[in-house]
Order: sequence, then structure tokens, then C-alpha cells
Amino acid sequence: MDLKEKETSCLQTLQQEWLWHCQAIGATDKAAIKWKDKLFKKYQRQGRFYHNLTHIAQMLNAAKEQQAEFSAWPHVFFAIWFHDAIQGYGLNSELESAKLASKALKELGANHAMIDHVYHMILSSKNHDSPKDYDNALFLDCDLSILGTPAQEYLRYAHQCRQEYVIPDCIYRKGRRKFLQSMLAKPFIYHTTVFRVALETQARANIANEINRLGA
Repeated sequence: MDLKEKETSCLQTLQQEWLWHCQAIGATDKAAIKWKDKLFKKYQRQGRFYHNLTHIAQMLNAAKEQQAEFSAWPHVFFAIWFHDAIQGYGLNSELESAKLASKALKELGANHAMIDHVYHMILSSKNHDSPKDYDNALFLDCDLSILGTPAQEYLRYAHQCRQEYVIPDCIYRKGRRKFLQSMLAKPFIYHTTVFRVALETQARANIANEINRLGA
């Protein structure tokens, strides 16, 4: 299977899973397709080098590996889909994404508990701190799983992040360094044992190497 075929297969899988989960919470086909189209448009927008459908697919795959550990899997599924829907320099992206999720889930027929849980999971992705429950902790760890990937994959991720910000390099480096240093300052990057065992050491090495590349 070539790259184009893999991309097509990935998109088809994302669509199928989205429609199935929407139907499972009582959404009409019209509402499910409407919000699928909205999300695809946002994640496929020009300039989405990292926070795109590939990131959503990778995060869903990481979460599905731990699916049996989630107490409310549908909540996590929708939190993943909406958590990066709004992106932009100078925006409160997490808050706006959480608001969008609440609006969409209400239209899709979700109950109040799901809407509230998804809203707060998305908000927690701003600083990746203080998860309210184990589902939230796993959700955050899945989001940061990219940090613990092999060095070459991490380099590609770091480059993609830089491409998303159309700002002077000195400003980007300062902000990026601050974020990375805040990660290293934590006792643990990952909240759950399963991710700490698998990724913590590699993540810290990757982050330290990027800080060195960014310079003083």
C-alpha cells in the first residue's frame, strides 16, 4: 500500500469511527455528517502541519491501545476529536475548542455528563496538569505520547510545530523553550504508570535535545 492509499484508508477509518460513535449517542445522520465535515475542514486547513487529522488518528490509536482502561471511552473519543479543533497564535485554543465541543455534542444528542466531561478534558490539555480522573490522565498522556517517540519521529514533530507558527524565529524559540522547560521541570511528564514506563525516559531525552538545538 503506497502513501496515497494509506492516507485514503486512514480518512475512511476516521469517518467510519466518527459516524459510528455519533450514532451510538443518538445523533441523526444529518448532525453526524455536519460535524464530521466541520472537523475535517478545520483539521485539513492550510497551515495545519502537526495539529491535523494525522495527529487525531495517532492519538486515537494510542488511546485505543488503552481502551479497556477507560471508564467512559466515548467521552475520550470525542475529547480527542475536538481538543485541537481551534488553533491559532494568541488564541485561547483549548477554551474555544472546549466550547465548540459542547455546542457540537449538544446537537449530536450527548447527555450533560458527557458534555461536561469532554469540556473539562479539553481544558486540561492547555497545561497538561491536574487531571480530574484516570480517563483524563490517560487522555493527556495520549496527547503527549509524541514526546516519547524515537528521535527522528520527534524531530519531524518539532519541525511541524515550528511550521504552524508564522512568527519571528526569536519569538517562537523563546515560547517553545519555555514550554519544553516546563515539561522537564515536572516530576513526571506522564500521569499514568503505563506511559511513564514506556515513554518517560525517551521523552526527557528528546526534550533536552530540542532545548539544546534551540540555543540560549
